[in-house]
Amino acid sequence: MNWKDTGCGLHSLCLECPFPRCLEEKPRGKQQARLKLRALAMRNMRHSGNSVRDVAKAFGVSIRTVQREMKRRRALFKMALMSVNHITY
Repeated sequence: MNWKDTGCGLHSLCLECPFPRCLEEKPRGKQQARLKLRALAMRNMRHSGNSVRDVAKAFGVSIRTVQREMKRRRALFKMALMSVNHITY
C-alpha cells in the first residue's frame, strides 16, 4: 500500500492532526473548522483593542458578522461562568 500522508487544508499531516475526527469525513467539517479558527482570531484581535470596524476590514467581513461573533463569545463565557458557579456552590 502506497499512501502519502499529505494532510488537508487545515493540518499538514493526518497522523499528527490535533482534531479527534478527520475533518474530511464530517459533513462541512473543514468549513466549520475554518470558521471556528476565524472566530478565534477575530476575538483575539478584538480583545487586543482593535475596533469592530478594523476587525471586519481585516477579515473581509461585515461589521455585523464581527458583532455576532462577539455576542456569541459573551454568551459562551456567561454559560461557562454559570456552570463553574454551579459546581463550586
